[in-house]
Amino acid sequence: MKSKVFSVVVALILLIGITLPNVTVEAATSNSALQKRIKSLEEQVKKQTKEIKSLKSSVSTKSKQLITKTKEVNSVKTQLTVKNKEVNTLKFQISSKNSEISSLKARIPIVSTGKLYKDGISSGSSQFISMGDKDYVDIKNIIPLLTIYDPNRVFYNRTTKDLFLGIVPRNGMISLTQMNPYSVFEMPSYGAELDINKWSDGQTFSINNKRYITGIGGDTVQPLDVDPYIEYKLNGKYKKLKFKYGLDDKADQLAKGELTISGDDNPLFISGELRTQEEAKEVELDVTGVNILKLTFIHLSPYRTNPYLIVAEPVLIP
Repeated sequence: MKSKVFSVVVALILLIGITLPNVTVEAATSNSALQKRIKSLEEQVKKQTKEIKSLKSSVSTKSKQLITKTKEVNSVKTQLTVKNKEVNTLKFQISSKNSEISSLKARIPIVSTGKLYKDGISSGSSQFISMGDKDYVDIKNIIPLLTIYDPNRVFYNRTTKDLFLGIVPRNGMISLTQMNPYSVFEMPSYGAELDINKWSDGQTFSINNKRYITGIGGDTVQPLDVDPYIEYKLNGKYKKLKFKYGLDDKADQLAKGELTISGDDNPLFISGELRTQEEAKEVELDVTGVNILKLTFIHLSPYRTNPYLIVAEPVLIP
């Protein structure tokens, strides 16, 4: 038993003696590698610490630069605000100066030459002076045209430099109803009278359901042979007379009438018998050289029946 134990001990001693040197060598090798690794990591840490310090320094520098730039921007903003105020002040001054210039320009007279018109007819020429909102004309040129002066019938066209006295043409035409009649024959007590632009009861002229704003109406309900007429003095200054004619819608179905027009007692137009519910007819007459134009409204209806004869939209063409 003892010999067995001894043998085991010897074997263990021999085993230990063989393995221990290897363990010692491996441990020493591992320790050296760890020390190198630690040293390497320490060097890396030092290097990164330096980099961090460098970055911190750079960030600090940039922050200081940013603060400086921010101050510069704020300074520029302040300067810009001041400049904007100066610009607004200059704009106001410029506006004031422009107003002064406009006011001064309005006081400068503008002289031009244009034509004089009387009732749409050219009646000479004159010099005109425009200053501000007022227009002036040479008095020696205009006095002959002012035999009957109406301030509502004076118009100066600054574009064409023309002065219109009396009726102002529209599209080159003069409305006959705007002219003052030379003479009128009517007998209201006998049911014969004339109306301008509308009937005496206020109703608008109307032929076959079409209304007319301008015209001459013959209101003729008479027991006697009395036909009203109206005359206009043209003085030979117009070339054409255009108009429409017919019986007003208010006329009785049995009503009949006739329109005649003469120039200096010479027949120019005879309508023939007119009846109700007929379309308005349109006519253009040559009135060249006519001095007195006469329109006669003839009653052809049965007793006490009014034809309400209308001459609608009559215009003269110079």
